[in-house]
Amino acid sequence: MLSVESIKHRSCSLQQLRLRGQAGGSLSRSWASLFPIIGGDFSEVCFSYYSVVCILIYTDAQTFAPYIDLGRGSSNPDATILLKRHSIPLTAFFPLLWYCHYTPASVAFIGLIAELLIVALSGLPYRPGQQRGEFLFWGITSLTILTIMLVQLISISIWRRKLPHLPRAPESIAAVMTYVAGTSMTRDFNGLEQLKRHERDQAIRDLEKSYAYWWRREEDGRIRWIVDEVPGSKNRALIDGASDFS
Repeated sequence: MLSVESIKHRSCSLQQLRLRGQAGGSLSRSWASLFPIIGGDFSEVCFSYYSVVCILIYTDAQTFAPYIDLGRGSSNPDATILLKRHSIPLTAFFPLLWYCHYTPASVAFIGLIAELLIVALSGLPYRPGQQRGEFLFWGITSLTILTIMLVQLISISIWRRKLPHLPRAPESIAAVMTYVAGTSMTRDFNGLEQLKRHERDQAIRDLEKSYAYWWRREEDGRIRWIVDEVPGSKNRALIDGASDFS
């Protein structure tokens, strides 16, 4: 038979175990309450990164994309001077891909999958009652998207090194006018501003001219970078030697 002392000892042990269980439960609940906060902060950081991608990298990619082809010389007007800028990645992805602007198109694609990243982060971190497979799926998805973003940043850095020499970033109308003012291209386009967009674009295509970005020496001896129609073969050396000033 059990003695009174053993019964008291076992009852005290059970009470201690019960108190430890309650303490452990409260501790786990406190950590669980912290997890959404940590996850929320992480989501805000990733959302901020997504905003930077859309606003800065996405805008720059569309701005500089035509100058890659123009710097090579003899470029199609549809892929360069007629290239339309889009405000959202969904409408920009396929036109950029169609005109072989692969790096800007990949930036637009990153903007699309970044929307999925916000959804994937909602499944992190692990919560009580959450299935292990669901947690692993969203965790792997988040890491995959973040890895693609990091690779995209590296590719953008390499792509920007291929840009021709731009004395002024063509981010405003005034900066672009310094490249096109006083060129043969602007004289060809005189009067087209009265047409609708598709009529204007078709009129430029009907000219059957190609365009390029290179340097030209003005009458006062000043060297100026311009976007103009490709000159004759006697001036082709100017385009070929444009890299000397890059």
